[in-house]
Amino acid sequence: MRFMSWLCCLVLLLSVVPSVNAMSSVFPERPPSVEQPAEDEWETTVVIVTVKEDVDEAVKEVMAQVPSGKLRKTFKRIYNGFSIELKKGELNLLKNVESVERVDHLASYETNLDGSVPFIGGDQVRGMFNRNGERLTGKGVKVAVIDTGIDYRHPDLQGNYKGGYDVVDYDDDPMETQ
Repeated sequence: MRFMSWLCCLVLLLSVVPSVNAMSSVFPERPPSVEQPAEDEWETTVVIVTVKEDVDEAVKEVMAQVPSGKLRKTFKRIYNGFSIELKKGELNLLKNVESVERVDHLASYETNLDGSVPFIGGDQVRGMFNRNGERLTGKGVKVAVIDTGIDYRHPDLQGNYKGGYDVVDYDDDPMETQ
């Protein structure tokens, strides 16, 4: 008798819950790379500098050897470095400073809705409504959080974790450095 009660509840539950479309989204193609024109050594550029040890000492050393550089921001938590604007012709001077570990150009990204909407399945939910009959807009939904790491071993995250990259430690393990 108890088995029949559980079976009836299960059948009722499955008949009430709407089916979910589990189609995977299509990853958009990457845009073709555009060949950069020859650099003008007098043009300015912004770079992010990773330093080997003390940020303040490295800034002093860099400013002494690259006097036209303009310090933009220093980073002392999690990341050891600073941002500087300088002439492109002085990049080699900067790279040769003893306390500089690496120099990276500032990257800018622009969204492309033509590829990103299908990638996240947005085209599949455009005609959907909530329980109150209101169109789903995504208002109030967080889509990304830049953070110091993720504990993918957490029971609530294990089933949904698909991978990541650690931009501080330069590896494929986004676990926060402990």
